[in-house]
This record gives sequence, C-alpha cells and structure tokens, in this order.
Amino acid sequence: MLRQFKGITVVFILVLTAVSSTHAIQRVAARWSLVEGYGGYSSPLGTYDNAGGVPFFDSQDNPVEMDAEVIYDPSYYFGFNYGQLQRGHLLMTLGFRYTKVELDDQLKPLFTAGAPGLSMYDLEVNLNWQFMDLHFSPWSPYFGLGFHAGLVRQNYRDFNDEYNTTMDLGLNFGAEVKLWGAAGGKSFVTLASINNWSFAASGERMRGLNIGGGLKYYFKM
Repeated sequence: MLRQFKGITVVFILVLTAVSSTHAIQRVAARWSLVEGYGGYSSPLGTYDNAGGVPFFDSQDNPVEMDAEVIYDPSYYFGFNYGQLQRGHLLMTLGFRYTKVELDDQLKPLFTAGAPGLSMYDLEVNLNWQFMDLHFSPWSPYFGLGFHAGLVRQNYRDFNDEYNTTMDLGLNFGAEVKLWGAAGGKSFVTLASINNWSFAASGERMRGLNIGGGLKYYFKM
C-alpha cells in the first residue's frame, strides 16, 4: 500500500511539473501584433517583350525581348502592413504597397502616342521566419516569401488610363534591430532592413531586386 501511495505521489508531482512547464512555455511564446511602414528602391531585373503594353519588334517586325536596364530606371516604392508574430519566430503580415515605375529616358521616344506613366497598386502577403526571438534578442535576421497581387496602371496623356491585373512571387530577406522597448515588455520598436527579390511575375509587371527599410512597432493585445 505504501509503495502504491509513493507511486501515485510521484506521478502527481510529474503531472504538476509538466503543467507548470507547459504554462511557462506559453508565457514565453507570446503572440505579438505589429504595424510597419517601409519604403525603398527597386532595381529592375530580367527580360521583357513589352513596356506599358507596347510590344517590342526588331527591324523585320519579329517579336523580341529586351533587358530590364534598357527599359526601366530604378523605381521607388512604399508600403504599410499589419501582422502577427507567432511563438517569437513566425511572422505573417498583410498590407498595401505602391510602386512608381520609371521608364528609361532612351525608351520614351519609341512611344508614338507618348510614353505612359506606370504605377503598381498591390495587396501584399508575407510569411517570414525570424531566427531570433526579438522579445529577448536585440536583433534578428529573417527569411521568407512575399506575394503581391494588384493593378498596373498605364497613364497616357491623351488617352484613358488602362489597368491590368498582375501578381508576383519573391524571396524576402533582411534583419531587424531593436531600437526601444517599453517598461514591462508590452511593446517594442525595431529598425528593419526590408528586402525582396521578385523572381516570378505575370503580365506586364516589372520584376526586380527591392532594397528598403522601415520601422516596426510590436505590441501585445
């Protein structure tokens, strides 16, 4: 009887220890909400068979592709996101991004009706993995995937604007450095390097290497 009682006591202690450990893990692995604002420059990459919906042809009227640096100049963009950081590492964000696409000056005379102004308006979804838990670490690199879907606007001076639906997929990479943390650990702010390589796109969308930065504010609900 005494042996059974000791056995039950040991099991009870183990259960309490497991429950306490689980509770401690839940407290450490907090869920954070965040808002971020960012901006930067996009360097065009790849080859294209058109610009602004106007196809390219050689001297014999055969379709041709041209390198990105001949068609586009570096462009600027900015965006705003809201998201959540799960268990200190998995960061998911949803937001809006605007890109002003710049055509190369040498290409503009080829448009008989005038070179269009090009802009991209996108919804963006990002899924990133932060290697360090920023609640405890002063900095963390990250890596992930970014998806954009929206409208490319072609703004012609003497004609109605045209809109085309496009999307792209890219690799996200960068790092965050903690700038400030509230007393009690309820919120903190980071300075982030926010970069993306757009390697696949549809339609008339410009692909590029996007290098930028921004601020992120993390807080507990």
